Amino acid sequence: EPIAAYGEVIYAFGVLSTMKVNNLKDLQALAKANPGKLSYSSPGSGSATNLRGEAFKLLAGVDITHIPYRTGAEALPDLLGGRLDIMLDNIYLPQVRIGTVKMLGVLSERRHPEFPDVPTFAEQGFGFNLRVWGGFLAPVGTPPEVREIIGKAVNELNLEPAIIERQIKIGWAPFNKTPAELSAMMAEEIEAYKDWIKRTDFRID
Repeated sequence: EPIAAYGEVIYAFGVLSTMKVNNLKDLQALAKANPGKLSYSSPGSGSATNLRGEAFKLLAGVDITHIPYRTGAEALPDLLGGRLDIMLDNIYLPQVRIGTVKMLGVLSERRHPEFPDVPTFAEQGFGFNLRVWGGFLAPVGTPPEVREIIGKAVNELNLEPAIIERQIKIGWAPFNKTPAELSAMMAEEIEAYKDWIKRTDFRID
């Protein structure tokens, strides 16, 4: 049962800084001009990241080739070496900070505090509720008052400057949810995943 959320992972479409695109609309135009020639990675066929990539393709009306890897760390050298065009991840944040990689849009509810100039997918017209976040759950039957106490403690920790600084550094953005709010968010996202699986005709290879 839900207790509290402790942060949202800032996943983004990352590309080499030399690619002649600066936002998702630019990427859409480039992909439409080169159907099937661009590629994006995920940590495996059938993964949630794979579904997010397919959702973007559907909304943008483009054909981008999916290349499955085992992990983001495995895909990063191919992105940096020019063998892969797009990563939907945040493992490349060190490269963003030194200017090697740029982010075209963040897949989150709000912009990342460290990169406020990078708009969200939704702000660019490609919104879909398939975000990445972390939280605490308890076994079914845990008394509500216990979940409330733990949830309050987590939310208070999320307001600590040191916690906020650490989360931002690793590509997270802290956000607070009560048990009831987290429960409602989870129910909404379950329906969103079901909807996008149907809309994209998603398959596990």
